[in-house]
Amino acid sequence: MSVTLHTDLGDLKIELFCDECPKACENFLALCASNYYDDCQFHRNIPEFMVQTGDPTGTGKGGNSIWNRKFEDEFNDALKHSRRGIVSMANSGPNTNASQFFITYAKQSHLDNKYTIFGKVIDGFETLDDLEKIPVDEKSYRPLRNIHIRKITIHANPIADNGGSLKVYIKKFSFTKSDGAKGKIGLFLIKTSSDGLSSYMEHRNHDLCDISSHPLSKKHPYVIFSFDFEKK
Repeated sequence: MSVTLHTDLGDLKIELFCDECPKACENFLALCASNYYDDCQFHRNIPEFMVQTGDPTGTGKGGNSIWNRKFEDEFNDALKHSRRGIVSMANSGPNTNASQFFITYAKQSHLDNKYTIFGKVIDGFETLDDLEKIPVDEKSYRPLRNIHIRKITIHANPIADNGGSLKVYIKKFSFTKSDGAKGKIGLFLIKTSSDGLSSYMEHRNHDLCDISSHPLSKKHPYVIFSFDFEKK
């Protein structure tokens, strides 16, 4: 499972560790699918250390998870800040993950078991090089010119299971009511709970039942449904 961050300086392709960190990847992928990260700035850039983004306010103090709360850390002995291009959740202490994340510029062993590693850069290291060279404020490490994530492409895999339980994330702003009973969904993601997040499928323009009255639709950026399925 991978995504590509399309930035002002070029592309960064990131492999996600969905099996090792299912909750962090679930949050990240759902935020990507809802365009949450579009136009986010790289607001903190420390050469030889890391670059940070994922805050729609651009201040470094904002951002939220898909659950509208902080969520817990996920540490794995096999995942270390051992190289350039490691992608981790930013936090303000234990179990305070939300939407912000950072990418390392070098090995940072002191971050191990303090920040959830959920991916690594696999392509676009020249873009990472260019990011590291951006001039910054000497005190805040904020880039002197704004560099953004323009958009994110999700590289989805087909569902491989023979059966299981599905969870569907529907971006409510994509919903267009047609006849009061059904509507068009612009985009949604499906995951199989039986194998974590390793199998996602992206669909467009499917007819689903009207979700406008769902209680979550008024307070959440997308509505969540669960149902059983059989692969045909």
